[in-house]
Amino acid sequence: PVHQIAFDSEGDRLAIGGKSIQLWNLVSNEIEATSQGTETSVLSLCFSRDGSKLLASFDDNFARLFDVQAELEPLLSPFPHRGTGFPGRPYLEPIFVDQDRGILTKPSKVEWIDVESGKLRKTITSKSPNATWMTCSPDGRYFTVTWQGGAGYQVWDSVTEELVGQGVDGAAGECWSAQYTPDGLDVFVLKGRSVERIKAIDAEGYGSEIPELSRLQHFCIAPDGRQFAVSDADGGVAIWEQDTYLPQCENDENRRSAPVASRRSRQHFLPGKRTRLKASSSGDYVLACGSNLLFGTTRQVSLHRSSDFSLVDSIHSDSLILDASISPDEQTMAFTNLDRQIVVWRRGDSANRRILATVDTEPVSVEFGPDADSLIVLQIDGTVCCYHTRSGAQLWQKSHPKVELPQIRRRSDWHIYRRPNGF
Repeated sequence: PVHQIAFDSEGDRLAIGGKSIQLWNLVSNEIEATSQGTETSVLSLCFSRDGSKLLASFDDNFARLFDVQAELEPLLSPFPHRGTGFPGRPYLEPIFVDQDRGILTKPSKVEWIDVESGKLRKTITSKSPNATWMTCSPDGRYFTVTWQGGAGYQVWDSVTEELVGQGVDGAAGECWSAQYTPDGLDVFVLKGRSVERIKAIDAEGYGSEIPELSRLQHFCIAPDGRQFAVSDADGGVAIWEQDTYLPQCENDENRRSAPVASRRSRQHFLPGKRTRLKASSSGDYVLACGSNLLFGTTRQVSLHRSSDFSLVDSIHSDSLILDASISPDEQTMAFTNLDRQIVVWRRGDSANRRILATVDTEPVSVEFGPDADSLIVLQIDGTVCCYHTRSGAQLWQKSHPKVELPQIRRRSDWHIYRRPNGF
């Protein structure tokens, strides 16, 4: 089965990882390369920024580097990487640093490997042996490592190979992840109960943190850098607004005023196991639903305004929800359930919902096409169907008999991805 998929930076190639890795050229619509098969499974895939290299980690606790331009020939001998070990937390993936000239991996400690020679350049250590997250700035120069056990975070300059700053979170605290702002000037660090914003150039904080009442779980920044969202262990979702801070002159990245974030909204509790949130195309609405990743999810789909998270619409299903989607025009919603039904309804008119189709096997993912007239459904046996949302007619079907998804509820990597120009 397929375990991981990843686009390159241009969206022209798709890497497909299972027991081997296939490179699908989306321009010519051909499989242009296949790596040598192994007895292990791919856990992560990452293209270099220029698309010439592919970094993959496997469940044998090794990572491998492939040459995209030479039909996925190995560039280095396999090197150790262990990205698991924290229940309920995301898998720690190896990443490119130093404008793709280096790789960060975690066999036990964090190691910095040179891409050309495969030799160890540096070992990244702290008072805790357990790194929880590694992330690189958009330009590839700076990278941040967060640690468990109160060791806080470290910010490194990959060009000078120097530690530019660090923050110790205290013996009782944890740092679980970090994310750079789109301009690469700042880093948000997700701690146990707060989010701190620091400067990428020197790791200095702005003197204030954004507190939450419960243990934080997830964090993401909007593409424009003006909003970010956090969720906590009590089912709360908070959306924050902030100013964007750019340098006042080209050669001075420190002349910025302290950022101020104000909480926009908080929904204190989403009933049931709402394990999936989907934003509408304009960002004005958020769809909350159950997920195919976990048994026992909720039977309800709810639509909220992102401005204040107030409830706009909700609908109940006769069986457990597997996935839901909102159309690009934000007028039509759809969900799939364990009864193998595809249900659609108009926003604000859930009483007149209708069953668009009943599929043969469990529908694990649903997504609208570029307009509201088509609906794509992925089934657990690998079949992909497209339906007309008004008539219910099946427009096409693609079957992949070699692809089976028996472990779908224990995986977090199966979604339908939309390219910028469509599917």
